Amino acid sequence: MAASIRSLRNGILPVDDASRDDIVVGDVVSVSALAPATSYAWVLAFVPAGSTATFSGSSTAVSPGNFTVDLPGPYLVRLTTDASLPTETTQYVRLRVLTPSLNLRLVAAGERRDSTGVIPVDASPEGWANDQNYNLQTLEAAIATAGSGAAIFSLPFTFSTASPAVVCPLGATAYVLHTRVFISTPFDDPAATIEVGVTGTPSALQGVGDNDPAVAATYISDETYPSSGLTNVILTLTPAASTAGSGVVFVLVHNP
Repeated sequence: MAASIRSLRNGILPVDDASRDDIVVGDVVSVSALAPATSYAWVLAFVPAGSTATFSGSSTAVSPGNFTVDLPGPYLVRLTTDASLPTETTQYVRLRVLTPSLNLRLVAAGERRDSTGVIPVDASPEGWANDQNYNLQTLEAAIATAGSGAAIFSLPFTFSTASPAVVCPLGATAYVLHTRVFISTPFDDPAATIEVGVTGTPSALQGVGDNDPAVAATYISDETYPSSGLTNVILTLTPAASTAGSGVVFVLVHNP
């Protein structure tokens, strides 16, 4: 029987034999084999540069446990099983964390699709999918780097977004011209709050009193905030007891 992977985000929302794009930084992701086998070999074949994500359990068990998502980017999980057959079988799933840079998604990472479903195409952790993951990560890093001129950055968020979340970098001589918080789905706890600021000053651009996450609307702040050094524009979200709610924060930055 072919290798078969189930992934769970925070112990819920199981997805079987398919990649997913609903992971966010701070999630605890667990994986397990669905098909019985005589041996299992799990590998985190690719993680974003700088990530320290590792499986919490044994890499040769039915489930290697879980790992904590610590950086945006793609995480590629590989499972190789042996069911006492002449050949082993391998399956890959991509657990994709969207980044602030235009919500780029990686398509077909380590897999192709035909009439029978998803077929892995990697032969090793150093194969095609890793090159694609690395190329996308490099592109995202280039887009997110503060350059000259004006640039608009956006960061989608939900009630479960890990906080504080980086919206964009802010160069040493840059300044913020404009911020906007758009609430598309109201948060269902009126005690929820949202702030937009910079590293060290979470409410510098939009404070708690400048928006209401419980009301679907667009909240605008026309601020001119100079950078005091290399830092980040951040979103600080306090969802209180919310179980629903989503939106997008937009930031207009000028880099001389």
